[in-house]
Order: sequence, then structure tokens, then C-alpha cells
Amino acid sequence: MRKLFILLIVIVGCSTKNTESEKPFQLKNVSDDEWVVYEGQLKNEKGVIEDVELSLTQASVSVDSYFRLHISSNVNGHAIGTSFQGSYSVSYGLPNHEQGITINCKAEAITGRIIMNSRNEKVKVPDSETRDNLYFITDGSEKLILTSDDFKPLTGKLEALHKRSNLFTAEGYVTADSMTSEFFERNTMQSWSLAKLVAFDSIKVNYHKLATEKNEGIYLRALAYSIADDDSTNASGKAIVMKRILKIEKSSLHNRIE
Repeated sequence: MRKLFILLIVIVGCSTKNTESEKPFQLKNVSDDEWVVYEGQLKNEKGVIEDVELSLTQASVSVDSYFRLHISSNVNGHAIGTSFQGSYSVSYGLPNHEQGITINCKAEAITGRIIMNSRNEKVKVPDSETRDNLYFITDGSEKLILTSDDFKPLTGKLEALHKRSNLFTAEGYVTADSMTSEFFERNTMQSWSLAKLVAFDSIKVNYHKLATEKNEGIYLRALAYSIADDDSTNASGKAIVMKRILKIEKSSLHNRIE
């Protein structure tokens, strides 16, 4: 009887060890430098423009690949933010040496959801939410193109995510006339092409309200990141994306306050 009891302990111990080794991959074990971050704005199936941040681990044949996805939007005065995480799949053999990427939103649990009303108060969160999968193609460049589920590209202004740098605070002077839009970063003394993404339209509206002279530099401080841009005038081939305006005002007013 004693020998049988000892044998049962050994069997249970081995079973527990195997179970632990088969636990799903924990995303918290992935270091920050293993993620590549893509960001931009997409229009969802309901026509709502959403801010999308998609982080991917490196995809390789026979190697599991994982994603973190955060989507935020403003609907009827409610700011809605939803987060997902899980595995994504890669489809090979597409035309022009492209790869298809399927972000499995339907299969993965929502990891966080926050809804705030116009008074910055939390409102009731639904018990569950369904979300269609996202499909992209990439040719290995620094952009993901949104597609249908058969990897046919969609057309429109808001149909791509761009591989981005780390976020930083940009401070300098913007010019946004009818032909060109540029930003001079005063801390690094570097000129950037201003990408026509995210806060660009708001910057241009504010610029024309504030500027009283042709090519006038208007002071701008914003949360920003850089992306690859073939049309960039920057020597590195990068353009700057203004994600959120922190302050925009006449340069003369700013200098006087400083």
C-alpha cells in the first residue's frame, strides 16, 4: 500500500509538471525590445475612425507570433478604448512576395475596456463585445495595408498602419501652407516633413487661424513619433507624425512667455 501511494505521488508530480509546461504563452514574458509597433488610424466596419496601435513580435516560419492591440475612438461623446492580445497568423505565397497577417480578434479575449463620457466619467461596460478579425498585407516594408479577409487591399485614406519609432515630445515651429507642411524641431535643430496623419488636419486648421504672414512659423509642442516616408525631405527618409497636440500658439507669444 505504501509503495502504491508513493507511485501515485510520482505520477501526479509528473502530470503537474507537464501541465505547467503546456500553459499558453504569457505575453508578459516578452521583453519590450521584441515588439515592433505599428500605429495609425483605420475606419472600422461601421464607418467610425479609430486610433489603432498594433504591436507584433517577429514572425518566422514555425515560430509562434503574438500581438498586442489597442483601439480607441470617440462615439457620441464617449471615449472608448479596447485592448486585445494573443497570437496572430501569417499567410505566405501572396502576389509580389507579400505576406498576409491575420489578427485574431475573434479568438482572443479582450484584456481591457474603458468607456468614458464627455464629463470624463466612466460609464457601464458591456459584459462582452465581438470584434471582427483584422487582415493586413506587407511586403516587408514599414507599412501594413488593411485588406479584406482574402487579402485584397482596401482603398481609402485611412487604410494603413505605419511602423513607428518610440514616442517623444516634439517642440518647435510648424509651417503649413497650401503646398508643403514642415516642422522645425528646435531642440535638435532638425527639419522634418510633417506626415498627413493623425493630428495633421487639426494642426493645419489651427495654423491658418494663427498665421498672419506667409510661411510664418507657429509654435507647436506635441506628442510625436517618426515613420519612413518616401516623400520626406529629411536626410534619414523619415517624416514626423504628430499624435497629440500639447500646445500651439503664435511664436511671438510663446517667446514672450518664455
